[in-house]
Amino acid sequence: MAQSKQQKLSDKLVRVMRNLPFPVTIVTTSDGQAMRGATIGSFTSLSLTPPLISFNVIRKTGLHDIISRAGRFVVHLPGYAQRDICTRFSIPDLNEEEMFQGLDYQRREGYPPVLNGMIAEIHCSVYHRFDAGDHTVVVGEVEDLVQHREESTVFYLNGNYLKVESD
Repeated sequence: MAQSKQQKLSDKLVRVMRNLPFPVTIVTTSDGQAMRGATIGSFTSLSLTPPLISFNVIRKTGLHDIISRAGRFVVHLPGYAQRDICTRFSIPDLNEEEMFQGLDYQRREGYPPVLNGMIAEIHCSVYHRFDAGDHTVVVGEVEDLVQHREESTVFYLNGNYLKVESD
C-alpha cells in the first residue's frame, strides 16, 4: 500500500528538522496523585510582559493529561552532564516509578516535582493551551525562576546531545 502524501511529508519534515539544533528541556508536572515528565525540544520564551514561555506536547501522552488537570509545571534546563536524564524522560512509555527511580528530586504537596542538579528551573502555571495538529501548544506564565549555575544547556542535533561553549 502506498504511503499517503501527508505521511511522506511528515517523514521528510522529521529528516529536515533533525538538521536544526534545538535546546533540550525536561518538563515535570503532578496532579497530586501522579507525576510525569518528558524531554521537550520545542521550548521557547514568548513574552516578557507578562513573562510567558511555551512548548509543544503530544496530546496522547501522560504528561499532556496531567498538565491539563494540574495546571502547573516546571521546566528544567539540564546541562550536558544530565543528558542521561534527558534520554530517560524521552522514553514515552515509562511509568512513573521507572521515570523517577533513582533520581534526586524534591516533591512538595500541590507542586510538580523538581529535579535537582539542573542548571535552572522555571516554575509555571498554564496560561493558555491550544491544539496544533497532534500536539497541544502549552503557554506557561512564569511564577518563579531559579538559576543554580551559569552554564550552557544541552542541545540536540541529528540524534546527538551537544555541549555548546560560549566565549
